[in-house]
Amino acid sequence: MPSDRSEFVRSALGSDPDWLRELDALREVYRTRLIDQLGELESILERSLSSEGNARDAADAQRLAHRLMGTAGTYGFVKASEMLHEIGERLAPAPEPRSRGREARQTDLIALVRGIRGEL
Repeated sequence: MPSDRSEFVRSALGSDPDWLRELDALREVYRTRLIDQLGELESILERSLSSEGNARDAADAQRLAHRLMGTAGTYGFVKASEMLHEIGERLAPAPEPRSRGREARQTDLIALVRGIRGEL
């Protein structure tokens, strides 16, 4: 079985080049949009680390990561989807909202977001 969803779709559609070109065009539009939305996610994470940040920023980041995880997977960006899932999981509420551990986690998450953008 092919390694990702886009390869599966390609093998299932076989010889329909028009449909494959449309699929590639849709994926490219989504990829560009995803890069922009990852920038938004990065900004929310950075804001959450600033003196103006609060627990709502982390919750907003978690919701956005979850939404992007689903759409990335739908468009066949499996690795990005998996990384976004990890980000969402790691953004789960911590017992001490402004602890040093939380700040280190969020700094790591910013690096993950940048890594996803680099992969795209």
